[in-house]
Amino acid sequence: MNEAMNSNTDKKSRKSNILFGILMGGGFICIAVFAFSLILATFYYDKDTVAYFADKKLAIMSINGDIVLGEIGPGPEINTILSAVEGYKHGKDVSYVKGETEFAIIVEKDASWIIKSMSEANEEERKELANLTILD
Repeated sequence: MNEAMNSNTDKKSRKSNILFGILMGGGFICIAVFAFSLILATFYYDKDTVAYFADKKLAIMSINGDIVLGEIGPGPEINTILSAVEGYKHGKDVSYVKGETEFAIIVEKDASWIIKSMSEANEEERKELANLTILD
């Protein structure tokens, strides 16, 4: 009777050890993939970035030859806000990014932004857009 109980306990212990090993291996793989993604994303953004805005939450980047203003996410995905960027002006509170037919106004404090067509620009915005750093 005692031997049967010991045999049962050994089987449970072996199964627990196998399950524990599988969970540890899976956890290690998840952590390694996450770390690799972070490293890859860091080098990806810095390589083709022209300028950062709003504490590096937004950036002007070159993607496949097109210069865009994009929202930087936690992974390699980029939410394009404005395409065909021609120039930008960095400000303490508000920054401007000009595209071909539209421009973005970025509030640096909270990384919010709005897109306006060039025809909607008021006099103050036209003055700011006249003093941009032009991109080639």
